[in-house]
This record gives sequence, C-alpha cells and structure tokens, in this order.
Amino acid sequence: MIELSRVNLYSFMISNNQIENNTLNDLLQTSLDLLNGIEQTYTNEQNFDSLDMLDNNLILEQSEVLERNINFLQTESPDISDTLIEKLNSISGTSLYTSKPNYQFNAIIKVLVNWSNTTIISTNTLSDIINSILSLPSSGYRRVFLSYAYTDYLYTISLFYFLYSRGIFLYVDWMHNNQISSGKYLKHMLNNELSMCSQLLFLQSVNMEINLSGNKSIRPWCAWEIGNFFRKKRGKRNQYYVSIYYYPFNNKSNIILDGIKKLKAIRNNRLH
Repeated sequence: MIELSRVNLYSFMISNNQIENNTLNDLLQTSLDLLNGIEQTYTNEQNFDSLDMLDNNLILEQSEVLERNINFLQTESPDISDTLIEKLNSISGTSLYTSKPNYQFNAIIKVLVNWSNTTIISTNTLSDIINSILSLPSSGYRRVFLSYAYTDYLYTISLFYFLYSRGIFLYVDWMHNNQISSGKYLKHMLNNELSMCSQLLFLQSVNMEINLSGNKSIRPWCAWEIGNFFRKKRGKRNQYYVSIYYYPFNNKSNIILDGIKKLKAIRNNRLH
C-alpha cells in the first residue's frame, strides 16, 4: 500500500503539522529529504516486477540520487549529525551496496532507523510523543493492534497519526507499556488489548519485505500476538500485513503467517 510508504507518511506528518515537536519534525524532514527519489523505486507496483537489480542503469541512478541527497542535507542542514553523514557515505561507497541497489536501500533504511531511534530516546522526545498520543480521544475509533517485527519509532508514530486521521486508533505497546519491566504483566496487558481490538496489523521487517537473503523468521513476540489474536477472534479474517514494497509476501515459509491478508485499503475506519 503506497500510502504507507515512509515518504508519504512523513510528508503527511509535515504538511499537517501533526506534532509540535522540533526534534521529531527535524527527523521527519531529514528522512524525507534523504529517501525522496529512492524509496519511490520500490513502491511502484506496476514497474517493480520488471526491475532488474543487476541493471547498471538502476544501480548508477540510485547511487547518484543518494549522493545528491546527502549533499543536499549537508548544504541545507549544516547541523546534521556527522555520524549520520559518515554512515550514509560509507553506504554509497561500499561495493556490495553499489552493485545491489536493494541491499543499498535496506542499508539506508537501517541507518535512518537507528539514527532516528537513538535521537528520539536521547532527547526525551519519546516521552513527549507518548503523552501527546495518550491525550487523544479513542472513543468512536476502531481499535487495531500493531504487531511489529522491528522498532522504528519515527515510522510507527507517523503510521499512528495517519491511521488516526482515518478513524483508526492504532494500539502500539510501547506507547502504553513503555515502563513495564515484568514480562508476565506485559503479557497480561497485551492479552487484554488483543481482546479489545477488532483487527490486527502486522509490520514486517524491510529485510523480509524486499526479500533479501538472511533470517526471515518471525520474532517470538509477534508469533504470540498473532496466534493469540487468531484464537480470540476464532479464525476471523481480521489480520493484515503492511506491504510498502512490492516483492511477493511469502507467508508459506512461515505457517504462523498463513491467513494474514495484504492491506489494500482503509475505508470507513476499517482495514481492508
């Protein structure tokens, strides 16, 4: 679902001024500036199947866009993190990434996620965002449980506000249970929330989504959440997965994911 790409969600957050937090807005703008012109290659459903990851033109084009975006960031944001620029430059100059653009793209996402997560935590932005979200009314909104394969605060916050604008209150455990250290009590809280939610949305890893080699197993917490939701709803087909990039979702390789449908639309405050 292209609407849920990072470029689209971050643009939505900025244009609608969803949160008055300078740190978060700077992270959104920096990520948007860096991904613009790169992410769109992987969200074009019509052309994606025909993409040749060994095509020299695609490799050169993406590398040129990455270098141009890095230079733009350094020019427009002189206070940008030196560590971030250094890591991005290392990606653009590594032979593995310059010969395989999908691996390069995955590496860009990982660098951005690690950088934004670290910044959000170290600046106490996370607690401000949680307080803002918890102050929002949830009555009258469809409650949807998010099961996520990895932690990306910036993307998840943007996803929450986008779905909220569509009449959906997305339950993300760290927004509500960030201070819970007891696994037993956390399971109790999640179990109650799974009963309250009418739908479940699974956020798969980028590595899994663009079908890179490596470990594609589902993490234990996700398996527990998906299985528990399935049991509570007695097999009703109310489970969906986010598909931003257009490699086939191979749920046959993991029986736990069998029966989860690709999210195609959001209508009448409901996932479809």
